[in-house]
Amino acid sequence: MILSADELKKAYSSFRIDQLSDDGSGPDADIVSQAIAHADGIIKNALSVTYTTVEIEADNGVKRICAVLAIYFLESRRGDTPPQSSVDYKEAMELLLALTRGEIKLAAASEVLPSIERDTYRGPLSRSSLFDGLPVDQIEETE
Repeated sequence: MILSADELKKAYSSFRIDQLSDDGSGPDADIVSQAIAHADGIIKNALSVTYTTVEIEADNGVKRICAVLAIYFLESRRGDTPPQSSVDYKEAMELLLALTRGEIKLAAASEVLPSIERDTYRGPLSRSSLFDGLPVDQIEETE
């Protein structure tokens, strides 16, 4: 698994995750696990052609993408997804597509996105920052 429930709670706060998984009888760990598994499956299906499972699961940039997708799935369960969550989801999917196309590499994605382990980032992905700071040889020109 790319991301654990504890890592998701570290990235977005336990309180928020508990609220999003509570359907009236208290926080539901199965709902959180299903959201993470859904995100995990999307990412592994996209990247498994190029990368091994070990490489995918070890990459901090991929963990961040997984967290963004999982929180989006949790929020969208209620049909009232916050606009910023939708933007973050779109940007995470664009980054995943860039990884799939080979426009950037896993190591480059890790440099762009903050690590979940540092517990310093709780805001949106910044579209303008997705490719900023990458070594030129890791960005493929596209038209």
